[in-house]
Amino acid sequence: MNEATHGRNNFRYLRRVDFAAVFWAVSCCWVAVWGNYLLLSLGLVASHLVLFDLFVTPALVTLGGWAVGGRRR
Repeated sequence: MNEATHGRNNFRYLRRVDFAAVFWAVSCCWVAVWGNYLLLSLGLVASHLVLFDLFVTPALVTLGGWAVGGRRR
């Protein structure tokens, strides 16, 4: 096996699309954490947070990414 498929230093082989996907996933995590904190502080029942985490968080991150970076094709 070569170093590109297995082994150390795989980070340098990530493509630009991979970086965007990783950034999107990490952004979703942080929006979910801070969104949950905000919603709990506003008195929302914890069982409703699942819907926020599954549906609202990815939509917010996607729309925010389009708004900040522009929609590229």
